Amino acid sequence: MRKVGDVVGVGFIKDSCKNCRLCWSGKEELCKNVKNPLTVFPDLGGFGTHIQVPADWTFPIPKNIPLAEAAPLFFAGSTAFNAVSKEYERLKLIHNRKLNLCVLGLGEVGHLVVKFANHFGFEVTVFS
Repeated sequence: MRKVGDVVGVGFIKDSCKNCRLCWSGKEELCKNVKNPLTVFPDLGGFGTHIQVPADWTFPIPKNIPLAEAAPLFFAGSTAFNAVSKEYERLKLIHNRKLNLCVLGLGEVGHLVVKFANHFGFEVTVFS
C-alpha cells in the first residue's frame, strides 16, 4: 500500500472505468473510458510538479534507482514493454522456436524494445 511520502511514478494512463470486460480481465489500459493526464490535466504536461491519481495507477520507485533512470520506464518503457510482451504471447502460441524481432530505430522507445526483447528471449535485429 502506498503512503504519503512514497516516491512513485505515474504512466500515461491515470484511471479507467473499472466496470467493463477489459478492466475486469486486467487489461485496463485498453478500456474505452481510460483517463490520461493529457486530457485530465492538459496544461501540466511533463512540467507539473504534482499530480493526484488513484494509488493503483502508481508504481513505486525503489530507493536504489535514481529518478532520472526510472523516468523513461513510465512512458517509453510502458509502450515498449506492452508491445514486446503482447507480441511474445502471440508468437509463442504460433511458433515453438527462437523468435526474431526487428526494431526500426534505436531512439527513446527503440532502445527499450531491444532491452525487453532480449529479456523475453527474442533474437533482435536493429535498423537505425
